[in-house]
Amino acid sequence: MFLPKFIKNIHSSHYATFYKNNRNRQYLTNPREVIGLHKDGRLIPLEIRINIFEFEGKKYTKAHISDISVRKEKEEITHVNNMKLKAEIKKNTEELERVVEELQNTNSTLEIEVQKKVQAKKKVRKALIAEQELGKLKSNFISLASHEFRTPLSGILTSATLLGKHINQKSIPVSKHLNVIKSLVKHLNNILDDFLSLERVEKGDVQYEFTYFPLNEVIN
Repeated sequence: MFLPKFIKNIHSSHYATFYKNNRNRQYLTNPREVIGLHKDGRLIPLEIRINIFEFEGKKYTKAHISDISVRKEKEEITHVNNMKLKAEIKKNTEELERVVEELQNTNSTLEIEVQKKVQAKKKVRKALIAEQELGKLKSNFISLASHEFRTPLSGILTSATLLGKHINQKSIPVSKHLNVIKSLVKHLNNILDDFLSLERVEKGDVQYEFTYFPLNEVIN
């Protein structure tokens, strides 16, 4: 009565060999789920439990049949919820992995930026030290240049003053003072040439010519 048409023949075959086939004895310990036929024609899930007993020398089978539709619906709902939960967990896991990857990339980028900033600070510090040293060199150079120019200029001024005071006196050695002035002017020109040579060296306009010379003579 409970069996749909498409499994009635299979059931009849199983029923005919039930007592002979030991494999079917699993019904005795474990319930089995089958598809049953409701009186309104619907197919519903059933659970069957088999119990074998003897009475007056004959074997009988008692079947406990339960409608498990509600349980199966709950199981299906649970299964669907579990699938949704797994899908949500998978989605969240993938999102978390993506965020972690982005954070790692961001950290790598930040580390690179920090390294760049550190290198930039080092370059700025080196440039600042070089600028400070250059400033000192410029100050020393100006001081040296002032001293180098002041000495011949003072000599020229002295000789010119003496010439101005004694220009009408025949006893004054004019040629001597003129020679001093010429010599000092030449010395100033040499100093200017040295400064211009330094400028050409800095610009890279000077071509060096290497040669051998006695160093002791230069030192002496």
